[in-house]
Amino acid sequence: MLAAMALVLWLRKSLHAERLARLVGSEVALERILRVMAVAFGVAALSDVLGLYTLAKVIGDGLLGSVYAGMVVYAAVSILVPSIPVVLNSKPLGLLDSVKSHYVPIERTLIRVVTGAGILAWLRTALDRTTLLDPLQSAARKLLHAPIGPGEAAISLGDILGFFLVLGASLLVARIVGVLLEEDVLPRTRLGRGIPHAIARSSVYAISVLGVLLAFSVAGIDLSKVTVLAGALGVGIGFGLQNVVNNFISG
Repeated sequence: MLAAMALVLWLRKSLHAERLARLVGSEVALERILRVMAVAFGVAALSDVLGLYTLAKVIGDGLLGSVYAGMVVYAAVSILVPSIPVVLNSKPLGLLDSVKSHYVPIERTLIRVVTGAGILAWLRTALDRTTLLDPLQSAARKLLHAPIGPGEAAISLGDILGFFLVLGASLLVARIVGVLLEEDVLPRTRLGRGIPHAIARSSVYAISVLGVLLAFSVAGIDLSKVTVLAGALGVGIGFGLQNVVNNFISG
């Protein structure tokens, strides 16, 4: 702990501080982080001297483990992020028109996914090393499964989150399938004018509807209870929206 504290204090005054500041984002943030780390290592060393071994282990091992995990995650992200353009430009992805036309948003999305996954992996390791992971997971389970609402109509926060997660994933899959069909698959077939677009749109709508049904199922909502609403909607479409539906189907 004393050696680690000395190393942190040396880093504050060394030539590496400028590079670390660019990595963190600012010199002020780096100064605060290093100061907190130095104090934490000092407290761990003092706790060990005073016989508070559990506290010393939690602070020391937790902080060191978090630093090691951060180094590993940073190295992995530094390797994976530059590899994204290589993968997108290689076969077979590089030959797809959908990838070429949406290259920039795809690259940005993948970079965000890789970076976010790295942050979550580091956060989980840091919490585990500081023995905070299990209590937080237990509290999160209780919060997510706590019923909201009266009787059988009660739902939980986990049901709501599951509904929106499944719905968002389904819409994303529908959009990806639609783009692939419309820009790569169907243009290579001998179909009449307008038919490829109709097939792609119909596929998007079908996947979206299945996603909505799956989201309701994940949320624990009985679909048989919404049949009355569906029937009323059908009557409304039949009488009030005939022209709209006709134009939609014809289109």
